[in-house]
Amino acid sequence: MNFKKESFGLSSFVIVVETELNALKSNKHIIYSSLLTPILYYVFYAIGIQSTFGDIYFHGQYMSFLSFAFAGILIMCLFQQMNQSVYRLVIDKRWNILPIKLESGINPECYVLGISTLPFVVTLLQLINVLSMSKNVPSTRFCRLEGAFRFGTGKQRRKDKNGLFLRNPPELFRSRSC
Repeated sequence: MNFKKESFGLSSFVIVVETELNALKSNKHIIYSSLLTPILYYVFYAIGIQSTFGDIYFHGQYMSFLSFAFAGILIMCLFQQMNQSVYRLVIDKRWNILPIKLESGINPECYVLGISTLPFVVTLLQLINVLSMSKNVPSTRFCRLEGAFRFGTGKQRRKDKNGLFLRNPPELFRSRSC
């Protein structure tokens, strides 16, 4: 059988996805850290700053810092998974697996889509984790996906001596209970 002349079509995509799934099964710590990272950023970074500073002034409007940070956490997750895809490509190239896969008839487009499928699924799981976390944390105003990309409106607030807008200037550094 001549693999070079044979076109695998969709089966080549499935072959690459199965290979990536087997590699992921042997490296489960990657999945655990990928799912835990956005939760830790949300809990320690976004909620901490929101409880300390409150709303932020961004492009002429007030918005919750949780909404502002959500977009950043989502982009961080996307870059992390993009790095994972590139890492798998580099490993295949370093150990000369990539030429073997391409010579055996796997289409380059199917290969790229195949190594990108699992990072895409992990990104969706990260998004679901952060959304469920935002709905279950008390005293957070961000509970919907559309709130992450929409600016909220608020009353005009005072500026401090540095020109920054603050929600509650006297309570800026006082800890608040949830």
